Amino acid sequence: MSVGGGLFAGAEILEVVDPGASLPARRAAGTAGRLAAQLGATVHRTGPDDPDAPAFYRAGKRTAADEVVADPVAWAAERPSRILLLAPGPGGDDPGPTEAINVVEVIGDAWHNEATLFAASGLADLFGDPDRAPLVPSGHWASVTVGYAVLGALASAKALAVRGGSDTITVDGVDALRWVNWKAPAMAWAGTPITREGSTSPWPAVECLDGHVAFVYTDRDWEAIVEMVDDDRLRHDRFANRRDRRAHQGDFLDVVRSWAADKSRSELDDLFHRHAVPGTAVLGPSELIDDVTLRHRRALTTERVGGVDVPSPVVPLRVRAEPGRPPSAEPGGTPVPLPLSGVRVLDLGVLTAGAGTSSLLADLGAEVIKVESRTKPDMFRFWTGGDDSPLFHFSNRSKLGVDIDLKDPAGRAAFLDLVATADAVIENYRRGVLERLELDFDTLRSVNPRIVLASVTGQGLTGPRAGHTTFGSTLEASSGLSALTAYDDGTPTISGANLNFPDQTVCLFAGAVITSAITASRSTGAGHHLDISQRDVAVYACGPVLDQLANGHDPTPWRLRRSAPGRWVAVGDDGTTNVEALDGAGVLAACRAGGSSAVVEAPDGSLVKGFPFTFAHRRLTISGPAPAIGADNDLVLTSSRQRS
Repeated sequence: MSVGGGLFAGAEILEVVDPGASLPARRAAGTAGRLAAQLGATVHRTGPDDPDAPAFYRAGKRTAADEVVADPVAWAAERPSRILLLAPGPGGDDPGPTEAINVVEVIGDAWHNEATLFAASGLADLFGDPDRAPLVPSGHWASVTVGYAVLGALASAKALAVRGGSDTITVDGVDALRWVNWKAPAMAWAGTPITREGSTSPWPAVECLDGHVAFVYTDRDWEAIVEMVDDDRLRHDRFANRRDRRAHQGDFLDVVRSWAADKSRSELDDLFHRHAVPGTAVLGPSELIDDVTLRHRRALTTERVGGVDVPSPVVPLRVRAEPGRPPSAEPGGTPVPLPLSGVRVLDLGVLTAGAGTSSLLADLGAEVIKVESRTKPDMFRFWTGGDDSPLFHFSNRSKLGVDIDLKDPAGRAAFLDLVATADAVIENYRRGVLERLELDFDTLRSVNPRIVLASVTGQGLTGPRAGHTTFGSTLEASSGLSALTAYDDGTPTISGANLNFPDQTVCLFAGAVITSAITASRSTGAGHHLDISQRDVAVYACGPVLDQLANGHDPTPWRLRRSAPGRWVAVGDDGTTNVEALDGAGVLAACRAGGSSAVVEAPDGSLVKGFPFTFAHRRLTISGPAPAIGADNDLVLTSSRQRS
């Protein structure tokens, strides 16, 4: 597999960043430009280098020529492959009429910073202890996450250009992060609000001999935990079922803390892996460069910048590309309603990482078909108890639903009939599942040579921990995020199931690269297998911190202050603007009152996850609520047989 696969090859991007734009907007544009360059685009930058800015944001880019800077719109109008990437400041220069070119702009108030973005989006409310101040991770996690949304907008612009269209696509930093934080407004809307759990979380950071580990598990792991810890207290009747374990959580965790106290992180990490429990060691940013899995995947390299060796993240994507049948006709020439209009995507995704990615592709115009069976449904349907979870409905709207048992020969044959008519398949199963089902990339290519298979996994398809089950909170611990989210005593914090931050951010990145891969395969006939590691994506967001540490600077600790009992505010970069740290109900109210794109109404009037960016001349819509299992069998399976 190659790194990046050149999925942005042929695109030219001019990054125009106004010095008056907010730091997060400038950094988000810089992140997206860097990623596009690593994916094969030619990226030009304007303006002098900021000596205080991490080199992370400049890597891989060219300095724009004077004539390009003088008239960026004229430059972009010369070729359809050219895109303007703007971070405008308040009252900044108008670039001129942009109706005939593709423009991506990232916006935000000039006083925005990491703390105000985490506060306004509600993300801060999910980090820390419930009776203490909310936490904001040190570093640039909000900026880089918005940068992933900007990359998705760039991929959309590139897809439009190939197909004869143009538009201005806007990424609002607060809205993009509220999109990431969709669980909080979803649960507030359902009447069961969530907030930060911190030390009371079922998934705590547990102290050990040389640091901490994230103790992450599900109910199905209980027998493995009892065997791993091997303490008779856990075999007591009060831990016999989920409800009782939750009621006696403090007693259970006391046993776990005692068990972990005399062991090293390495010992505990090996035990987690051996017993298939999704816990892991908490790593600090400086420890990432020597991590065995990251070294295997070559997720980090070292660059010499200003006489200093700086650990630098590689684009978090590995691609196997195989030539196929050339398309009968080029897709360009006729403008399309949306970037992925006419595209068919098969969604094997479960929970967030897979299903959230495919919902973003549905927003961009794709027909997304959710493939489940009554014997193997998406667990999100039952995540909050019962069989009607608001989390499933929020993240699976605008999809069709089919009931196909992939373990049954007839079901497998029906799925391959669908593959023959599709552009992409998305999966985030445990490693080895597709192979056991005989639905690996080579099998899919045998029926559709230009298929895109996107494998969204915890730690990638290869490596010493590739088979280890993970959740987003596991990856927070192993990517440096947890170590950078702490009170003054240094105890790391994980967000828990209420957020699982890397599960959300990977959807933005994966949506971008899948859009680009579909665009490429439709143009060339080549099939692509995308290896997207959630951990690699999270580690990439640690890049600015690695840069700072290599240059002898500790990342900025962000702090919120109390404004009233139970109320907390973040102070803007102007030193005077206070932004309240919203909870889920506050985010929901703000979205409904302010015309936000992050939470919108489905046709049936229910509230669902919205969009991380918007188009000036194309309206993104929700086509329908989340489907019941098999709701569209007749429509989808009949039409597929006819098409194939």
